[in-house]
Amino acid sequence: MVDHAVHIAELVGPEHVGLGLDFADESEEEYDFFGYDERYYPRPPWVWPAGLEWLHHARNIAPALASRGFTPAEIDGILGRNFLRVLAAIWGS
Repeated sequence: MVDHAVHIAELVGPEHVGLGLDFADESEEEYDFFGYDERYYPRPPWVWPAGLEWLHHARNIAPALASRGFTPAEIDGILGRNFLRVLAAIWGS
């Protein structure tokens, strides 16, 4: 996941990177019940990136980004502030 963030940041800048941590752990039956669209969400079982197998591992992302040279402000942006900035621009403050 961090490699992807680095790659995108190198292409367009870290102010345009944001990580979405939408974890789900549904069964096949729940997948059908909730009506997921296979064009966007493949059928379970889902595999998470190594080192981020569950939500509590998210605390490892900031140190990993820092070790790759991101500043604290860039890390804040990647972890959510970039989304907030864009939404504020779209919807107004």
